[in-house]
Amino acid sequence: LVEYIKRDGNALTTGFVATRYLMNVLADTGHLDIAVDLLHRKEFPSWNYMLDTGATNITESWFAMKDEDASISMSHFSLGAVVAWLFEYLGGIRVDDCAPGFEHVVFKPQFSEKVGNCKVSYKTPKGIITSEWHYEGKKPVWSFSVPDGVTWEVAE
Repeated sequence: LVEYIKRDGNALTTGFVATRYLMNVLADTGHLDIAVDLLHRKEFPSWNYMLDTGATNITESWFAMKDEDASISMSHFSLGAVVAWLFEYLGGIRVDDCAPGFEHVVFKPQFSEKVGNCKVSYKTPKGIITSEWHYEGKKPVWSFSVPDGVTWEVAE
């Protein structure tokens, strides 16, 4: 997968279905750097390209506001799944499938000097969960908070 991405100039070449999983697979297999490069990419096709066309949300098409098909969705989950990746991978807030409703949270942030810092929060019925990190020199400094009544763990 990494060689395929590199061969195409570090461009997104996935379709509608695969894009949902691409960033997760890259991060899970030790290629966070490639995922971050895709996140920062400005050329077509990319999330930043969408925003540069004037879109204020992640659209159904990589062409976004320049798409000739006026019927495309202007707020679409599949390509927009990158937002979940920001929370789950960079921010590290992950739901425990055995404890629905964020009754138990698993923290597993992935730090990247290319990103520099990250702050995410998630509003649950019990309160707000936060995760925040930044770099001091070459060392990431991370903090998090959970509301009363929510159990948590830090995964390796």
